[in-house]
Amino acid sequence: SASDVSSGSASSAAYGAAEREVERFLADAIAATVRTEAYPRTAIEVVVQVIKSDGSAIGTALNAAALALMDAGVEMVGLPIATTCLVLPDGQDDKNDVNGGVSNGGRSSSTYEICLDPCAEEESPGEGATVVIVTNNNSAGGDGGNGILSSMSFGTLSLESYLACVEGSARA
Repeated sequence: SASDVSSGSASSAAYGAAEREVERFLADAIAATVRTEAYPRTAIEVVVQVIKSDGSAIGTALNAAALALMDAGVEMVGLPIATTCLVLPDGQDDKNDVNGGVSNGGRSSSTYEICLDPCAEEESPGEGATVVIVTNNNSAGGDGGNGILSSMSFGTLSLESYLACVEGSARA
């Protein structure tokens, strides 16, 4: 029987659909990088408890879980690394801009800025955000070998801004 990488479920009333979706997102990303064949008939449980968040909580949670697995000596096929990318509205000046404003392919006159791993204050005015998980092992993901394992988006993103987020995360 195959190994199971699971995450603990809370029975709190405050634990809703959004939390279960994030839990499944993190569990799937971790399961894709753990060498499950090395642990037959074994359940690996990863518990992430966010005590305080100053932004980028999902990406930070995945990075912490990956470090905990490495510290425990769990064999992995690759190291998953999560980056939160925030798409800032046109014209908003941001000191953490990585692209200096990216035009959307010349299709319109609007531009956007991408902020990597924003703090909570920076997250509030954003139009949309995505958490992109990349790995150093190209065979771990099913994306044809570019190292992108998974992504989760929040808010409204254009195709161009989403692709810029993915590219920025892969470079980070």
